[in-house]
Amino acid sequence: MINYQNYVCPNCHGNLALNSISFKCQNCKNSYPIDKTIPDFLLVNNQEKGEILRNRASQFDELSKIYGSSLWGGSPWVVVWLLTRKIRNRNWIGLDISCGAGQVTRPMAKKISYVHGVDISMGMVQKAAELSKKDSIDNIAFARCDVENLPFTDSSFDFVTCSGALHAYPDAEKALKEMWRVLKTNSILAIMALLEQKVPNIIDPAKRELKKSSTKDDAEKFNNASNSMKNVDAKLHRFTLEELKDLINKTGFNDFKYIKFGPVIIFNIKKL
Repeated sequence: MINYQNYVCPNCHGNLALNSISFKCQNCKNSYPIDKTIPDFLLVNNQEKGEILRNRASQFDELSKIYGSSLWGGSPWVVVWLLTRKIRNRNWIGLDISCGAGQVTRPMAKKISYVHGVDISMGMVQKAAELSKKDSIDNIAFARCDVENLPFTDSSFDFVTCSGALHAYPDAEKALKEMWRVLKTNSILAIMALLEQKVPNIIDPAKRELKKSSTKDDAEKFNNASNSMKNVDAKLHRFTLEELKDLINKTGFNDFKYIKFGPVIIFNIKKL
């Protein structure tokens, strides 16, 4: 069952009034449409920034048609396991940020009471919702939003994940501060990100080529997604280990523990 009660206005964190087609903030009066049960909280108050967000989202919308499918390859089970292994309580409420098609969100929902998945791309969260319904997972909800303006109150979540996205954010520090805000005290944030390390292209997730297919329908999806990937204006930033440590300290997190796999780092940090 979709739980709309956990949402607040991403602009002012005010309470929202719900009708059949939208949310309206009772404080700042912003209105947010609901598209096929999925709230759209993407903030576009600033016209220039709003246009940038819309363009970036539309590029990922095309990619969502193959993301997580056999054309893409999906998320290795070991990455999902490492990101969710610190879950200790079935009653926890979780958040998966930049959830894509829900490759981490769905396994999280099988371990805890309720999970929210958010992404900048409406295409991605719609795909995630479809796959969750197919898997008969009903303790999960998806919404579109910007990572710097999450539609949740302070200290809302017992566990937060962010897989394969921190290196693509325009401002990683702002994104981490927002994650810190919505996380409860003594709770864990689990992240997968890219490191500054040269490896063969064949195993480099930043240079991975989409898998081609012989069917006409899949070939068209592949070509459209491939073109979208070339046009995505989100530049990947590769972190050094020391840079990550400094970033974590600046944003108020502690207890940095990590595992490295070539160009990939998976780490847990705590809000103390």
